[in-house]
Formats: sequence, structure tokens, C-alpha cells
Amino acid sequence: MRFLILLFPLICFAEQPEAIYGTNDLVQVTDLKSPKLIELSKSIAIRVSKSSRLKKLKKVSEGKLCRSVSYYKKKRIEKACTGFLVGKNKLMTSLHCLEGEGEGFESRLENGCKNFRWMFDYSSPKMKKTYACKKVLEYAGEFGVTNYFENDYVLIELEETDSRPILKISKKESPNEVFMMGHPMGLPLMVSQTGEVLESLGSFLFTNLDAFEGSSGSPVFNKETFEVVGILNSGRTDYFHNGKCVEFETYENSEGREAVFELRNLTFEIE
Repeated sequence: MRFLILLFPLICFAEQPEAIYGTNDLVQVTDLKSPKLIELSKSIAIRVSKSSRLKKLKKVSEGKLCRSVSYYKKKRIEKACTGFLVGKNKLMTSLHCLEGEGEGFESRLENGCKNFRWMFDYSSPKMKKTYACKKVLEYAGEFGVTNYFENDYVLIELEETDSRPILKISKKESPNEVFMMGHPMGLPLMVSQTGEVLESLGSFLFTNLDAFEGSSGSPVFNKETFEVVGILNSGRTDYFHNGKCVEFETYENSEGREAVFELRNLTFEIE
């Protein structure tokens, strides 16, 4: 069986005011009106549970958001994660995105596969068809680990999905410029447009991509080839409480510590 592999030339991204790392360049994919990004988006899914519903974004784990914060009252899915297709019905995400309830690692992993579902085409605030996890194929890491340098990824098999493009994993040296697509804060699919690779340590790249809870598991792309360089693993603190309400943390571009595991360092082959 042949899979559609996506390779696109460099495209131009829009800019937006406001700061996270430097300026906030998170843009909803549909607002960019790029056929190339729309095609890529077909391969990206948001994690949902059986009880997931669309709710207005008014609070996060640290408390109620300030009304002046971007995306305030935007509809989102709570406690989200991101995943992406790397093979026929094969989805990759962060291991911690598959942590379910139970005693012991294996039980929590099995329950996470059983109870979480994956929804594609979440580019506007509407619930769509979801797909179940059939089984866990490969993984690396442990639950509850917060070290930047710990592996944190999992490959699962989904029930039969519609015909969708397969994202190609880069085998080349890490690029200088990257971008990311995912579901920060459980919002419809967003693009973090202008990321730089600031440092490479072992199997990880450190970038200044704008990311939040919900971005875990997002594919990070080479901005020139559109191949997937890695998977977002962890990052700096997203929010701070100003004494009255919660705002986004703001850093200089040079302070970027969003950790991306380079997929060319996977310990297994994806068939």
C-alpha cells in the first residue's frame, strides 16, 4: 500500500502582535488560508475523552484567566493533547498524553489507550468523529517524569481512519528554523509559525516555539522541507498569577526552552 508523503516548499506565515517568546505568532490554521497547511492539518489530531465537551476558555490549572488574555472565552476542549499520523492508522504523541487511571504503569497505559479517543479536523470549534486507540505499539519513558532529557513518546494504532496523508519524518540534521502545529489549551488547530532551534543537546532540540498545555505531542516541522523534525516534549511555565488573575508567561526569544525530541533518534522503525 502506498502512502501520500507531504513535501512542500517554504511558505510565508502571517505575523500577529503580543508576546510569549518575543511576539505571539500562534494563528489558527484556517486563518492562514494556506492549502499546504490545510493538507498537513488532516494528519493532526486532538486527544479527547468520552466526556469531552466544548467549553469557553475562562480558566486554566493556575486559576481564572484575565479578560485581556488572548483566546479568552474562545471555545476549547479541556485537558487536551496533540498527536499526528506517521503511518497507516499509526499515531504518535507524548507518552504522558496516554496516561490513564489505575495502579501501576501498565494499567495506566492500557486504560489511557482504552479511554482516550482522537479527533481529526478540529480546525474550528465543532466536535467531529473520533477514533479509538486499538493498541500501544511502541513507547519510551515513564509517567510523572519532568526532566527535559527523559524520553516521552508513544506510537499507537488507531481503529481504521479515513484516507489521510502520512507525515514524513526527517532523517537530516536539525534545521535552524521550525514551526509547529497543535492544539494549545485545547483550541482548534493552531500554528506556531516562527520557531528557532537555539540549542541541540543529545536527542533534544530547544526552541522558542510558542506552546501551552495541550501542545504536548505536537509535530515540529522543518520550515523548508515540511518534514517532521520532532515531537514537543515539555517546556517552560505557561502562566503566572498576577494577584488577581492568570496571564501568559512572557520570555525573550533567546530564553526558549521548549524541548523537542528529534524523531530521527527513535529506537524503532515505523512501518
